Amino acid sequence: MEMKHRDFEGYTTKKNPGTVEAIAAAPTQAQLGFSRLLNIPPEVFNEVLYYLTYCWMISQFFIGDWVFTSSRPAVPRAIEQKSPKAVHVPLISVQVETGDRQSTKHASVSLRTGRAALHLSGLLCNMLETPYQMDPYLLVRLCEKCENIQTIPVHELDPLLLLVPTNYAMPSEREPIALAEEYRIVSETDERNDEDSGWYKNRMRIRRERESFGKKLSRFLSVLEAEREAKVRVSKLQIEERIVKLGWKALDMTSSPANFPKWNEFIYRTEPITDQVWVGLYPKLVPYLETNREDRRRVRRETERSDRFQVINLMATAIQKALPPLVRVTKKRPTKDQTSGSASAALSAHYASVRIDYPFPSSYELLTWPMINDIIDKDI
Repeated sequence: MEMKHRDFEGYTTKKNPGTVEAIAAAPTQAQLGFSRLLNIPPEVFNEVLYYLTYCWMISQFFIGDWVFTSSRPAVPRAIEQKSPKAVHVPLISVQVETGDRQSTKHASVSLRTGRAALHLSGLLCNMLETPYQMDPYLLVRLCEKCENIQTIPVHELDPLLLLVPTNYAMPSEREPIALAEEYRIVSETDERNDEDSGWYKNRMRIRRERESFGKKLSRFLSVLEAEREAKVRVSKLQIEERIVKLGWKALDMTSSPANFPKWNEFIYRTEPITDQVWVGLYPKLVPYLETNREDRRRVRRETERSDRFQVINLMATAIQKALPPLVRVTKKRPTKDQTSGSASAALSAHYASVRIDYPFPSSYELLTWPMINDIIDKDI
């Protein structure tokens, strides 16, 4: 008889445990759902939350397919436990109603790319290399290119500003923007000019709720960002202290422009630098520390060489000016018989004397002398 045998947590086989096939077959891993995660002990769940992004957790409340209703309050409590000072984020359903159709727009998340990219109505940014921060009022996270395509500016005098959710409350020098698709749906609705219609009042209510929700979410994300920056500063300080203790100088941690992005990726971390983390991190930092030190020494050598060359050049110029002339020729003054307008008088006025100096090498010729090169290249 075929029976379901549990070998250990998370792995199951459907073979009869007494048969050869069951003994030889490798266990298959079972698919663990989100409800399984929420049913684990609270202390374990809190530890798991440190490895989940906030945007991912927030987005789950807008996906009503596989999150059970009884499990929904678990994540808000976990968020508050993780960030006690953070404001409470209300859970609302964003709806766009038209005369003959109702469309509920849910924010979802793209897990395949490994980034928690919230999007609305299938607005998925394909340019995740340089995404903006999440817009708490539009509930989107788009790059510059996708933002220009999928959003539309809304003028302050536009009557649809009262009906379409925008990021009007965000401090910005440019006009507020709205989702282009949502703006189009509202602009094509006949009731948009009828202030007494139920649709118009409902749209006003939706916009107010979105604005209120956006303000709370904006404060919530600001608190998270402040906490993240504080953790980054602490981790950066811990890394620098460990590097200095190993004999490196503070100047060795000044990254060159070529290594700047990768160096920052290692330095700016949110998790605390424990001994176990440091064992894996330090070997990755050593090549960059050596490169930074060599670049710093190279720049210092070039600067010192340039300074020594300037000293040699000034000294050579002073010597050249101090030497007496080789020949000095002074023209005679014109006689009384010569008129002031004659050519001889004009030449005498402009070329009263001629000085011929000793031959002296120029600055570039001095660099061809081995002795001068030794003085410039070596710190003598």
